[in-house]
Amino acid sequence: GLGGRLDATNILSNVLLTLITPIGIDHSEYLGNSLDSVAKEKFAVMRPKVPAIFSGGDEDIETIFLDMAFKKSTSAQVLPRLCSYGTARVSFNGTDVYVESDCLRTDYHTPLIGTHQTENAVLAIAGACALKSFYKTGFENITFPALYNGVVSVQWPGRFEIIKKGIPLLIVDGAHNPHALEKLAENTKILYDSKSFNLVVAMMKDKDISESLNVIKKMKGTLYCTQIPGMDRSLPAKDLFAMAEEKNITCAGKWEDPIRAVKESLASGSDTVCCGSLFLSGFVKENFYE
Repeated sequence: GLGGRLDATNILSNVLLTLITPIGIDHSEYLGNSLDSVAKEKFAVMRPKVPAIFSGGDEDIETIFLDMAFKKSTSAQVLPRLCSYGTARVSFNGTDVYVESDCLRTDYHTPLIGTHQTENAVLAIAGACALKSFYKTGFENITFPALYNGVVSVQWPGRFEIIKKGIPLLIVDGAHNPHALEKLAENTKILYDSKSFNLVVAMMKDKDISESLNVIKKMKGTLYCTQIPGMDRSLPAKDLFAMAEEKNITCAGKWEDPIRAVKESLASGSDTVCCGSLFLSGFVKENFYE
C-alpha cells in the first residue's frame, strides 16, 4: 500500500496501535513532493485515542507527528525519546541490536541484515511494550522471552534476503527509491568495504530514477541493467543503461531477461545484489531456480 491516509489498511477496524517507520519521499504523485507533505499523509493513519509510535526524523517532521497526534487525542511517542538503542554489529548472519533505558541494557539478534533493521526491531519491541502497558488485559503473553524470540525468529522476504548462499551470494533487496537505496548503500559499505560486488537493477518509470542512480553510483558496484518482463511500468533495460552511462556508472550491459542478467553477474564470481524494485525481487525469487 501507499502508507498513511490512502493505504488499504485504513479499512481495518478495532486498531489497537499505530507504528510509523522512517519517512522518505515515494509515491509522490499521490503523497506530494516534500517530506512535510508525505509526513502528513503518513501520519493521517493515526486513529483517535489509539497509541502511536513514530521512529523519528527531522525535528520538523516530529513536530508534525506530535501536532497531528494531539489533535486526535492520541497517546504519541517518538522512539528515540523512549529509549536509547543502536547497532552492535552487522554481518551476513544478521544484526546485533542493543536497547538501553535507565540502568538496563538488553541485547537482541535479528536475522534481518542492516543498520536500518535496528530501528525496525526496536520499534516493534516498543510497540509490543506499548500494547501491554496501554491495555490492561489481552497482552499478558508479551514477556521478555516472547520479545526476544520474536526478534530472533523474524522473517522479511525481499529485504537483503540471501536466496543463494553458496559463493558467490545472490541477494534480493526491495530498495526502490533513493531513501531505501541509501540504507542499502550504507549496509553494502559495512558488509563489503572495498570488496567488489555486482548490482542487478530494474526500476519503475514512475520512480526517481535519476536520484536513485546517484545513490547506486556511490555503492561502486558493477551495474547489470534489466527490466521486468511483460510490465509496461518497468523502465526498459536499454533506457536504464543509457541513464547509468550518462552518470559514469560502471555497467556490464543490459538484459531484457532479469534471470539472464543475474546469471551473467554470478558468472563473474562476484556476489550479486538485485535491487531497484520489489517486482524484481519477486521475479528473481520466483524464477531463479526454475
